[in-house]
Amino acid sequence: MFVQYRCQQDVIKVEAKKKDALFIAMIELVGLGLFLFTILFNYKKTKKMDKFYTRYMVMANDYSLYFSFNSKQRLWFNSQFNNMSSGASRGSEMKQYLTNLLKLDGIEIIRIDLVFNNKTLIDFMERRGTAIKNQ
Repeated sequence: MFVQYRCQQDVIKVEAKKKDALFIAMIELVGLGLFLFTILFNYKKTKKMDKFYTRYMVMANDYSLYFSFNSKQRLWFNSQFNNMSSGASRGSEMKQYLTNLLKLDGIEIIRIDLVFNNKTLIDFMERRGTAIKNQ
């Protein structure tokens, strides 16, 4: 059996539903705009952060310079960088000297780390520590 009812709604209810639908559509458009703005903002911020990250991080294509001191250079080093009156350590004076020495057009020296080859000394210290421990 099939029964059909009349579904006519009064004009006030139809107008109220149209207003509600329009309000919901406006909320969805504002939400979509905020969503797109957030995506665009994050994209641009990520690109900007990538530039800073690449500039200040050591990358695989960066260069390392290695050099060693002989006895003559060690004497020169001690005479040039043993200036305790400045208050700076010998290492920081040496870093400043190398920074000034390596300045080239368009190349900025961000960081210099002084590393020493102390393998032999460390091996002797380990042997000494083992001998003291075993006494």
